[in-house]
Amino acid sequence: MDELIAALTQAGRAVADAELRDAPAHVVELRRTFRAPAGEDATELVLRHTVPDDDHWAQFGPGAVGVGWEGGLSGLAAFIAGEERSRDPQSMATFMRRSAGLWGEAHEAAGASPAVAAEAAARTSAFYAPVQQPN
Repeated sequence: MDELIAALTQAGRAVADAELRDAPAHVVELRRTFRAPAGEDATELVLRHTVPDDDHWAQFGPGAVGVGWEGGLSGLAAFIAGEERSRDPQSMATFMRRSAGLWGEAHEAAGASPAVAAEAAARTSAFYAPVQQPN
């Protein structure tokens, strides 16, 4: 990871292959650019996570990686802004469920059938934020 961050810092672009379990490699690409109106500071970070079209994709869709990246980048944004984020488990679960639902909408907008997108989003939500059954 240190090499990835160093490449991003020095060249503005970094690419890494990630192997998860016995699955085909995922490719993560980060690009950093500085774009801002005159007199303002701003950095744009573009993340592209390419995953294989396999059983895992069929089960969870884009939310499988999207929810995790969204949570991580949201935390990074809060840190950079000097904001404190809630560590309340219920608030985090709500964030992840909402994120999974929005990734389901994106999946459908990209061409998945409404049923396939909704089912993948529900499985993603259950993975990241399982509903606790009362005792």
